Amino acid sequence: MATDSTHELQQFHQFIGERLASGAEMSVAEAVAEFQHYQAELERLRVELQPGLERMQQGEFTELDAEAVKRRAHERWQSRSSGENA
Repeated sequence: MATDSTHELQQFHQFIGERLASGAEMSVAEAVAEFQHYQAELERLRVELQPGLERMQQGEFTELDAEAVKRRAHERWQSRSSGENA
C-alpha cells in the first residue's frame, strides 16, 4: 500500500512539474482536481485498450504495412487530384 502511495505521489509530482513548466498557474485544489481527472482518463483508456491487448497477446492481429498504406493513400490522392483537373 505504501508503494502505491509513493508511486502516486511521484506521478503527481511529475504531472504538476510538467503543468508548471508549461506556464500553467493553479491552486493546490485545482492541481489535485486536474490530476484526479488525468488519472481517471488514463484508467478509462486502459480499460478501453485491454480487450485489444488481450487479442494481440493471443495472436489475433494483422500486421500493418505502413509503406503500403502510404502508397495507397498517395495513389488515391493522385487519382482524385487528376480527376478534378480533367
